[in-house]
Amino acid sequence: MTCCYHETHVGTATEQARGEMLDARTDLFSFGVVLYETATGTLPFKGSTTALVFDAILHQAPDGSRLPVELQPIILKTLEKDCEVRCQTASELRADLKRLKQQLDSGKPAILPLPTPRRRKWLYM
Repeated sequence: MTCCYHETHVGTATEQARGEMLDARTDLFSFGVVLYETATGTLPFKGSTTALVFDAILHQAPDGSRLPVELQPIILKTLEKDCEVRCQTASELRADLKRLKQQLDSGKPAILPLPTPRRRKWLYM
């Protein structure tokens, strides 16, 4: 029998994996994992062990190409590694989803801009 207990860690936010202080943005990351899985049928971060799942959460970007184009910027915003550029509140996420619904209902193009990727700072020794 194969057990996949490590999948329970997939909703762990980056700051939670690092042992840092948690706040509402941590819950928004976990909700983003649920949204991603609902939209794609797969998890955004995968690994065959808990350690590999945590490594994916900390260092790999989810595959945005699997997401419906209208939802892509919203869901990727919830899965940002840096909590400072992630959705800050549930109200902000609700507003993004409501704006998307209004655009879809009006027949206007519903493609929102993707979050800009942050440049990684490298430490050379």
